Amino acid sequence: SAFFERRQAGEQVGDFNGWSLLTDQAHIWQAIHPALVWVYYVCVLAALWGTLQAYPDVYARCVTEYARAIWPTRQWNQRLIQTLICVYVFATASAVIWSDIPFNSMTLLVNFLATTLGVVIAMAAGLYLNFKLPRAYRTAAPILLAGAFSTFVLLAVALISGHTLWQQLTTR
Repeated sequence: SAFFERRQAGEQVGDFNGWSLLTDQAHIWQAIHPALVWVYYVCVLAALWGTLQAYPDVYARCVTEYARAIWPTRQWNQRLIQTLICVYVFATASAVIWSDIPFNSMTLLVNFLATTLGVVIAMAAGLYLNFKLPRAYRTAAPILLAGAFSTFVLLAVALISGHTLWQQLTTR
């Protein structure tokens, strides 16, 4: 293994202290062939660029579609929503980066906001939207109950996760 020599030397390989995750992973490719390190970094940058490029558009479309479904009489400007999302992301990302939050705490916070809490909000919005639809388009009662139960369970998990995250962030 690429990490065998480092482990033999007493180095903690699995910790990925700080921001060295990409560099540590690049050692795997280095062990196979040195040219693969550059391929690895290019692929990481391409994946990052693709994610960052799509993020504002995807979120703006989702917000616009939900808003149009909930308030169909109002006009919704997707470009304005996308601009507001971009400004928000830039401002909060800048604040987080300059706040000197440890890498581990930063990833935990982003994970909580983007996935744990985000899924709960999306499920609650879906349930709300279901009741805004005409009766003929609403989901069947058993599916609705299963969705409500799932939302409740995920909300409980999100609250526990949020409390744990808060404890970790405030006791550093």
